[in-house]
Amino acid sequence: MATFKNHEEDREVFRRLSSTGRISGVLRQRIIQNYNVCSLCSKQIEVGRPAFAGYDYKLAPQLVCGACAAYLEELATPVYWQTNLDISIDEGIPLWRYMDFAKYVSMLREEAVYFTRASNFDDIYEGAAGKSSRQKEWDEYYLQSYREIIAHPPTGPAPDENSIGPAAERLLDQTKRIFAEARNSLVSCWHQNSGESEALWKIYCPHGTSGLAVKTNVSKLWNSLVSAPELKVGKVQYLDYATHFAANEERIFCKRSTLSYENEVRAVVPNPERPPVDGSNVPVDLSELIESVIISPYSPPWFQDIVSETTRRYGKSFEIHASEIREPPFY
Repeated sequence: MATFKNHEEDREVFRRLSSTGRISGVLRQRIIQNYNVCSLCSKQIEVGRPAFAGYDYKLAPQLVCGACAAYLEELATPVYWQTNLDISIDEGIPLWRYMDFAKYVSMLREEAVYFTRASNFDDIYEGAAGKSSRQKEWDEYYLQSYREIIAHPPTGPAPDENSIGPAAERLLDQTKRIFAEARNSLVSCWHQNSGESEALWKIYCPHGTSGLAVKTNVSKLWNSLVSAPELKVGKVQYLDYATHFAANEERIFCKRSTLSYENEVRAVVPNPERPPVDGSNVPVDLSELIESVIISPYSPPWFQDIVSETTRRYGKSFEIHASEIREPPFY
């Protein structure tokens, strides 16, 4: 359970600056990638104290500790990182997306990456907080956390003790309504690996099909999609729901430990339409995104020429390589 400290240095930040709620795509990237490390002094923020996300005097996005918050001109939001899941990932990490040829052509034609509504995936635990048998335990865990937060406001006097419990109950109900929306999130799934995965070739581009993999890295994925509203990119955390609960804010980045072989990184955007759409093409700078294209080892020999010709037809010049998996060995 998170315990929050009411530090004078932090109270001074709240007295000087009011939160504007203006979180740009680049600031959101900074919040996720830094997590609990100050972007100015590079020190880890003390457990129990908030980080402060905002913009310095040069309008550059920053996530700072209380000691460095004097450099902020605008406070977008405090970040109570202890209650958030760490989904940060090194920006040089290679990422792969395995697909059939039709999906690749659609990506070229639309200049977009298709994001799928999470509830349409096969896994019934997409967006879940935990096992139904543990819901009462989950409720009490977060009620206690909310009581702590309410009892120690950053400014002003402490609330009346009798009001803390009902306020925590209301906050819990609101939390459940808000984060139930995780299942409506639009998601693009990527595989983190330094090289090809034979298992994923067999799943997504099996024998008898013509498929390929798009290769990129975390930085390119962020940069190519940075204009997408409220974009988040992060590594998936694999949990044993018998002993763990999913996070609230980053629930869509939690999956069951039985799926850990996927080694997944996700790009996620909201799904504000009502009723929610089943999927959406999110515009992307393909020249920024795609580092290279790898041809499935199970595709016929002529398929690489088809991919190259199609890529040129859409005005792109990605590097296109055959898979290394079928390279002959020596004995």
